[in-house]
Amino acid sequence: MANGYGLLEKKLNVSGETIIDIDEVINPEVGFKKTEQLGDYIFFYDIIIYNNSNNDYLSWQIKINDTEYISYPYSIDGKRTDGAWIIKNSNWDERIEKGGKINVTIIFEVSNELSGTELIEEYVQDFLKKSIEITCSTKREYDNGKDVIKEGNATLTLNDSEMQIKNYSMQKDVNYSTSNPDERMYVLTLNNDTDSDFLAIRGNIYLGTENKMLEVSPSAITCTNVTNTTFILPAWIQVAKGSSLTLYFMINTKNDNFIPNIVLAATI
Repeated sequence: MANGYGLLEKKLNVSGETIIDIDEVINPEVGFKKTEQLGDYIFFYDIIIYNNSNNDYLSWQIKINDTEYISYPYSIDGKRTDGAWIIKNSNWDERIEKGGKINVTIIFEVSNELSGTELIEEYVQDFLKKSIEITCSTKREYDNGKDVIKEGNATLTLNDSEMQIKNYSMQKDVNYSTSNPDERMYVLTLNNDTDSDFLAIRGNIYLGTENKMLEVSPSAITCTNVTNTTFILPAWIQVAKGSSLTLYFMINTKNDNFIPNIVLAATI
């Protein structure tokens, strides 16, 4: 979607307003975490939205404004608007409960034509600080009457063109080793035995209050709440009919026999 896209605005010249269509707009606490770097110019960052309020955030939006020297070598899981990309929750499953947080992964490239003596890392920090606007609301955005799928306490509301994925298996990796004695890896194998390609995949995993999600891999958007985690796979990950996909979950649990509830949906 965004491969090779050249951004046109002047260097860090932020213009325009957010187009979030929800009321009671809140500016939440936000953090940025670099997770990977390829060479000198390609950066992987998590945008982290924290809900430290006393109410659930039922809608959220990230607006990434254009700059002169930033482009996106891989897809953004959002929509293009005039002078910006918009990433937002699709329905109530991506709400941020009080005490919860959401991680949104973005991958961007800094042009090697960066002018002047400004260091690349300095430009990246300016980009994160000045060109990314985040808003939340306690108002809910979703359509009534949509189908809800459940597996134990895990639940998702199906979007348009989505179907439940039923052919999968999850098991603990007994050979996984880490310095944290309570960290365990779970491996999920997803099989597409339908007549359609899976164009996008998301899921909800229920952990309860005694366990904690540490990481979902791969994932472009991960919403970690008190008892459950909702995740959306990167836009470039698709599963053709007749093929399979492996997902990895790092979970902190003292229960060596713990197997979480999980429900999965695919856009076809």
